[in-house]
Amino acid sequence: MSLRVRIAIVLAVCIAVLLAALVLAHRFIIARAYEDIEQDEVRAELQTARSIIESDLDALDVLLLDWSSWDDTYNFMETRDSRYVTGNMTPNLLEALHIDAIVFRSATGDTAIARARDAGGRSIEIPGLTSRIPADHPLLKFPSNDEGVGGLI
Repeated sequence: MSLRVRIAIVLAVCIAVLLAALVLAHRFIIARAYEDIEQDEVRAELQTARSIIESDLDALDVLLLDWSSWDDTYNFMETRDSRYVTGNMTPNLLEALHIDAIVFRSATGDTAIARARDAGGRSIEIPGLTSRIPADHPLLKFPSNDEGVGGLI
């Protein structure tokens, strides 16, 4: 075997070893580092989403406390007077409150009002909206008159 062939074989083996080393380095070092970075980014985005949802729930709690402690709402729940609906359940109410549905439900599970809107802002009926929420659902259990519960459906 000539010297040229030996040198070519040695160079080919060296190049193959270097390429294998690069592939292994990429697979076990660089790729894992990127996976760790991606996982950290996903965790951060999930935490941001959780914070946004918690902020929205806090704002909704304030809104619900305002409406539920209002004497007119209390009287409506007792009497079901249609003047309350006419005066307060305006066509743009859901949009103004930045919500998609509102349900007034008594402690016994009776629905007084149920309104909803679609993504286009049009008023819609959601068949069975209130019947899908059982009376023993955790969101309908109130520890006391001074405490509320919150969550998403």
